[in-house]
Amino acid sequence: MEQFVKGLADTAELLALTCFNVDFDIMVAVVHDCFSDREQIGGYKVSIGRADLSRARAGQPQAGGMHPATALIYRPRAYADRCVFIANMSDGWYTGVNMLARELHADCLSLRTSGLEVKYSINDLRIYRLGQEIRYVRAFKDGSQWEFFEKGERLGIESTSNYGKRRIRDRFNKEGLIETARAAGWDMRDPDLWQSDYPAIYIDELR
Repeated sequence: MEQFVKGLADTAELLALTCFNVDFDIMVAVVHDCFSDREQIGGYKVSIGRADLSRARAGQPQAGGMHPATALIYRPRAYADRCVFIANMSDGWYTGVNMLARELHADCLSLRTSGLEVKYSINDLRIYRLGQEIRYVRAFKDGSQWEFFEKGERLGIESTSNYGKRRIRDRFNKEGLIETARAAGWDMRDPDLWQSDYPAIYIDELR
């Protein structure tokens, strides 16, 4: 749990996860349908085991393609009727999240946040309704310059008053991201979000 809580502090740690408003048993069935028939080199292996968050996030997540992808989907103690998806890639395994959201027709919240001092600091949020991405907000430091970007209609859960701030990095910072997630029903600061008393699903890329 500690490494994930650190991601909520202003450190260099990158926190990338997707919160699905989906029952775990339904998630298991869809994951098997999407990945189990691809157990070959270049494919994926699906397994069930004890929830070990470090398996899907060993240190800093890497860019896609740098190492075999691993994703962990678990039922958090705080929200036993929902699922959290964490992968060992810097984009949170965007393609995998999109596929699962679409197949599940799910409502979900996908977010990334990192410390300010890293070269490519980021705070971004994607919101899905019935499997379709309806909202994207991002503040991103591309080397030395900050950029702010948004797509889709603004939602009532957002602190949109910040979007006009002069300093770009303040338009959508870590606190704004966490507050938006909380308003959407996910409390990132709840320690029980990062704990599970149930088996988890693992998706491992085979190479």
